[in-house]
Amino acid sequence: MTEVFTSRERRHRDDGFATTWVVLVVPVVIVFALISVSLWNGITVRRQLVEMAESAARAGANGIDVDRFAADGDLVLDPERSQLLASETLSLQANRDLIGDVRIDVERDRIVVELSGTAPLLLFGSRPVEVDAAAAPRRGAPPP
Repeated sequence: MTEVFTSRERRHRDDGFATTWVVLVVPVVIVFALISVSLWNGITVRRQLVEMAESAARAGANGIDVDRFAADGDLVLDPERSQLLASETLSLQANRDLIGDVRIDVERDRIVVELSGTAPLLLFGSRPVEVDAAAAPRRGAPPP
Protein backbone atom coordinates (compact mmCIF):
# COMPACT_ATOMS: atom_id res chain seq x y z
CA MET A 1 0.00 0.00 0.00
CA THR A 2 1.33 3.41 -0.89
CA GLU A 3 1.17 6.28 1.52
CA VAL A 4 0.34 9.69 0.25
CA PHE A 5 1.77 12.65 2.10
CA THR A 6 0.48 16.12 1.72
CA SER A 7 2.99 18.89 1.29
CA ARG A 8 2.37 19.98 4.85
CA GLU A 9 3.20 16.53 6.27
CA ARG A 10 6.36 16.28 4.15
CA ARG A 11 7.50 19.69 5.36
CA HIS A 12 7.13 18.69 9.00
CA ARG A 13 9.18 15.51 8.52
CA ASP A 14 12.16 17.56 7.27
CA ASP A 15 11.95 20.20 9.98
CA GLY A 16 15.28 20.54 11.80
CA PHE A 17 17.36 18.68 9.21
CA ALA A 18 19.34 21.75 8.16
CA THR A 19 19.87 22.83 11.76
CA THR A 20 21.12 19.39 12.76
CA TRP A 21 23.39 19.22 9.73
CA VAL A 22 24.89 22.66 10.44
CA VAL A 23 25.37 21.90 14.14
CA LEU A 24 27.26 18.72 13.30
CA VAL A 25 29.28 19.87 10.27
CA VAL A 26 30.36 23.38 11.28
CA PRO A 27 32.43 22.27 14.31
CA VAL A 28 34.16 19.63 12.19
CA VAL A 29 35.04 22.23 9.56
CA ILE A 30 36.30 24.65 12.22
CA VAL A 31 38.54 22.00 13.83
CA PHE A 32 39.89 21.02 10.41
CA ALA A 33 40.66 24.68 9.64
CA LEU A 34 42.47 25.15 12.97
CA ILE A 35 44.57 22.05 12.39
CA SER A 36 45.43 23.23 8.88
CA VAL A 37 46.43 26.71 10.02
CA SER A 38 48.47 25.29 12.88
CA LEU A 39 50.42 22.90 10.67
CA TRP A 40 50.88 25.53 7.98
CA ASN A 41 52.43 27.83 10.57
CA GLY A 42 55.02 25.14 11.34
CA ILE A 43 55.77 24.69 7.64
CA THR A 44 56.20 28.46 7.25
CA VAL A 45 58.69 28.66 10.14
CA ARG A 46 60.69 25.77 8.68
CA ARG A 47 60.74 27.39 5.24
CA GLN A 48 61.96 30.69 6.69
CA LEU A 49 64.73 28.94 8.62
CA VAL A 50 65.81 27.09 5.48
CA GLU A 51 65.97 30.34 3.51
CA MET A 52 68.07 32.00 6.24
CA ALA A 53 70.45 29.02 6.46
CA GLU A 54 70.89 28.93 2.68
CA SER A 55 71.47 32.67 2.54
CA ALA A 56 74.11 32.50 5.28
CA ALA A 57 75.84 29.53 3.63
CA ARG A 58 76.00 31.33 0.28
CA ALA A 59 77.41 34.43 1.96
CA GLY A 60 79.98 32.35 3.83
CA ALA A 61 81.04 30.65 0.59
CA ASN A 62 82.19 34.07 -0.60
CA GLY A 63 84.83 34.15 2.12
CA ILE A 64 87.63 32.63 0.08
CA ASP A 65 91.26 32.84 1.13
CA VAL A 66 92.32 35.61 -1.27
CA ASP A 67 96.06 35.21 -0.69
CA ARG A 68 95.97 31.50 -1.47
CA PHE A 69 93.78 32.08 -4.52
CA ALA A 70 96.21 34.72 -5.82
CA ALA A 71 99.20 32.45 -5.18
CA ASP A 72 98.06 29.16 -6.74
CA GLY A 73 94.45 29.61 -7.89
CA ASP A 74 92.93 27.29 -5.25
CA LEU A 75 89.42 28.10 -4.09
CA VAL A 76 89.81 27.53 -0.37
CA LEU A 77 87.67 29.13 2.30
CA ASP A 78 89.16 31.37 4.94
CA PRO A 79 87.44 29.98 8.08
CA GLU A 80 87.34 33.27 9.99
CA ARG A 81 86.10 35.32 7.07
CA SER A 82 83.51 32.73 6.02
CA GLN A 83 82.16 32.45 9.55
CA LEU A 84 82.00 36.24 9.87
CA LEU A 85 80.12 36.64 6.57
CA ALA A 86 77.62 33.92 7.50
CA SER A 87 77.07 35.38 10.99
CA GLU A 88 76.58 38.89 9.63
CA THR A 89 74.07 37.63 7.09
CA LEU A 90 72.06 35.90 9.82
CA SER A 91 72.12 39.02 12.00
CA LEU A 92 70.64 41.08 9.15
CA GLN A 93 67.69 38.75 8.54
CA ALA A 94 64.24 40.21 9.14
CA ASN A 95 63.04 37.02 10.88
CA ARG A 96 66.13 36.47 13.03
CA ASP A 97 63.91 36.12 16.11
CA LEU A 98 62.94 32.64 14.80
CA ILE A 99 66.55 31.47 15.14
CA GLY A 100 67.38 29.55 18.31
CA ASP A 101 70.79 27.92 17.98
CA VAL A 102 73.32 28.54 15.22
CA ARG A 103 76.17 26.27 14.22
CA ILE A 104 78.55 27.21 11.43
CA ASP A 105 81.13 24.67 10.29
CA VAL A 106 83.76 25.80 7.82
CA GLU A 107 85.77 23.16 6.01
CA ARG A 108 88.48 23.62 3.42
CA ASP A 109 86.09 23.96 0.49
CA ARG A 110 82.63 24.11 2.00
CA ILE A 111 80.58 25.82 4.69
CA VAL A 112 77.62 24.28 6.52
CA VAL A 113 75.12 26.42 8.43
CA GLU A 114 72.78 24.65 10.85
CA LEU A 115 69.90 26.52 12.44
CA SER A 116 67.37 25.43 14.99
CA GLY A 117 64.28 27.20 16.18
CA THR A 118 60.83 26.66 17.57
CA ALA A 119 57.62 26.61 15.55
CA PRO A 120 54.56 27.66 17.56
CA LEU A 121 51.70 25.38 16.52
CA LEU A 122 48.31 26.71 17.60
CA LEU A 123 46.78 23.44 18.72
CA PHE A 124 49.89 21.35 19.36
CA GLY A 125 52.11 23.67 21.42
CA SER A 126 55.62 24.45 20.20
CA ARG A 127 57.74 22.01 18.22
CA PRO A 128 61.48 22.20 17.55
CA VAL A 129 62.59 22.75 13.97
CA GLU A 130 66.12 22.01 12.74
CA VAL A 131 67.46 22.82 9.27
CA ASP A 132 70.84 22.96 7.61
CA ALA A 133 72.32 24.30 4.39
CA ALA A 134 75.70 23.91 2.74
CA ALA A 135 77.50 25.95 0.11
CA ALA A 136 80.86 25.83 -1.62
CA PRO A 137 82.85 28.46 -3.47
CA ARG A 138 82.66 28.14 -7.23
CA ARG A 139 84.58 29.64 -10.06
CA GLY A 140 82.60 31.95 -12.25
CA ALA A 141 82.69 31.85 -16.00
CA PRO A 142 85.92 33.19 -17.47
CA PRO A 143 85.70 36.70 -18.86
CA PRO A 144 84.97 36.86 -22.61
